[in-house]
Amino acid sequence: MLAETWPPSFCQTKTCISTIPSKFSIHGLWPQNNSSPQPRQCTTTKILEKELKPLKPRIANVWPSLTGNNFGLWNHEWTVHGTCSTMAAFDYFKLALDLYAKSNIKDLLQKKNITPGKGPINRKDIEDAIKVATGGLAPQLSCDQNSGNLLEVRLCFDTSTNPKYKNCSTNTNCPLNNVYLPL
Repeated sequence: MLAETWPPSFCQTKTCISTIPSKFSIHGLWPQNNSSPQPRQCTTTKILEKELKPLKPRIANVWPSLTGNNFGLWNHEWTVHGTCSTMAAFDYFKLALDLYAKSNIKDLLQKKNITPGKGPINRKDIEDAIKVATGGLAPQLSCDQNSGNLLEVRLCFDTSTNPKYKNCSTNTNCPLNNVYLPL
């Protein structure tokens, strides 16, 4: 599951860096399984900055820490989620970058006239706009419970061969009609 954050929503609930990106950014790549809750912290392996050096410009562009410490975020995501992926750190981060590049969620929403600052939005309209890129397969949405702001879009993949989209569990905490995408 690739989790992508809408920074303006995230930064309404947290103290963020001064320049807030105006595109969805990677929150994490989370291995899933079919029989139990999401696996977490499978080993205590840490990543070394030198392991990510060839990918660092790409990672910094699309996977920034909104609160300021990029390597701290990347290390956290690796420790909590990546260690359960059965991949080397480089391969885990490269896969996240490659999956992110498959779809531009902001562009998909704009093609359906869903733009930041407009609202309220019907949740189904957001899901349907994203399904255009996933071949009709459902994303998972996460919203802030107080404001109804869209916090994350999560896309699910089958990575057993060539990564391809698959349906995410449709569990969402977003309201049906009053979802917002703030500027």
